[in-house]
Amino acid sequence: MKNTFLVGVLIMSLSASEYIDGGAWQKLIKKTDDIKSVLQFNSSESTENDAPGPAATSIFKGMTNCIGPNTDCNYCVNDVHRQFKRLGKMPNGDRKPSARIRIRARENESLPPFPMDFLPRLDNDLHQGNHVQGINRLPGSDHRWIAISAGTPKKREDLSAGFILAHLGDIPGNSGDRFLSPRQNRDTYKDNPSDRRAFEYFYPVGGADTNPTYTTSHPGGIQLVGNLLFVPYKARETHQGYIDIWNVAVPSRAKLLQTVPLPHWRNDQKRTGALYVAATRLANGKFLMLVNRGDKGQMSLFMSNTDRISAGTAWKKISDPDFSAFSDWYAGACKVGFGEKMAYQNANFVTDCSTGDLYLLAMRQKCGQLLKGGVFWNANNSVHLFKFELNVDQQLKLQKVDAIQPNGESEDWCEMRGGSGIYVTPTKEMILYCSRGIVGKKGNLKFSEHTVN
Repeated sequence: MKNTFLVGVLIMSLSASEYIDGGAWQKLIKKTDDIKSVLQFNSSESTENDAPGPAATSIFKGMTNCIGPNTDCNYCVNDVHRQFKRLGKMPNGDRKPSARIRIRARENESLPPFPMDFLPRLDNDLHQGNHVQGINRLPGSDHRWIAISAGTPKKREDLSAGFILAHLGDIPGNSGDRFLSPRQNRDTYKDNPSDRRAFEYFYPVGGADTNPTYTTSHPGGIQLVGNLLFVPYKARETHQGYIDIWNVAVPSRAKLLQTVPLPHWRNDQKRTGALYVAATRLANGKFLMLVNRGDKGQMSLFMSNTDRISAGTAWKKISDPDFSAFSDWYAGACKVGFGEKMAYQNANFVTDCSTGDLYLLAMRQKCGQLLKGGVFWNANNSVHLFKFELNVDQQLKLQKVDAIQPNGESEDWCEMRGGSGIYVTPTKEMILYCSRGIVGKKGNLKFSEHTVN
């Protein structure tokens, strides 16, 4: 696509804002000018990680001077659109993964440090609820850890859902670069994995306890901001939406920093959940998160009041944008005759290094057809690139820039209805990771790496 085109503009009223914290949320009436002064970058709010943002009309500018994975930020991307167009693209023009990797799932083993809470048997029947939903690569440690959000069977409400930390111990970490260099065969790690490449730790979301008020059977799409893992979910009994924020810098001792309860979307009592979350660090040091409340495109946008996440961090609700009017946002799961219309199920933010502009990469997979025993999913996965900005006139703009199918039509290692996410290397290169979504009959989870070629 040579030309960008505007999908739509949402006009947001900022006459009121909502603050939420780890305990409760309340509505605070503010003057528009007060809120604009909070959103605009103020030098008095600067931190050691701040960089003066380039002159532009957008209030939201991403952090472009992240100095490492332990500073709770992600590296920016050198020319987001150029890299996006080259994701997975081979010299002959075809798109396919640069690496296909299997991980041992340690089926029916209790994973530390929460034994007996989770049995990592991700059934072939996705309707049982316990499939992979999000996957992100950890930027720190030895660069060989990945985070995977996964549910539990709907009939096993005695178990907790949460996220798994898996270690690829027999694969070079390459200092945070792509797992396989262009000179290596993409199937180097395709065969059955050793014990060094396996699920290692499990952490339940929902307060990390057995309180049915908070526990969930299905956490959603995730994003890492440095070593901070944002995990969305809906409580099993109350259907209340939450975001758990974990520090996973030390995989064996991940720490829950905050559980954020979410207010209703536009006070709609039916829009209470959290299906996926995109999160990032802004140039002023604050954190931004965009939460999907309903898969057709109902969103909530929040900004933190601090530049460090803790139990006391408050989140300003900036807006409840509705993207459902845009032709690209579909609703619901597969139905007969649904064809290409499938909701996005993961979305991640990235920041352009030269401009500080924020981009949203939204991921989905086309439906196939209903067959006996379940849904047949075709291999048509797609990633859409949107430019995301809130300008000084208080207009939220979502501009569709491009779309790609990163693995063509013939791969079975990637299913973007779940288990996909974006990672940025220390050399400021985007990598797309995507999993098969389920553990296969041999007890392994497949995932693929899609690099800029």
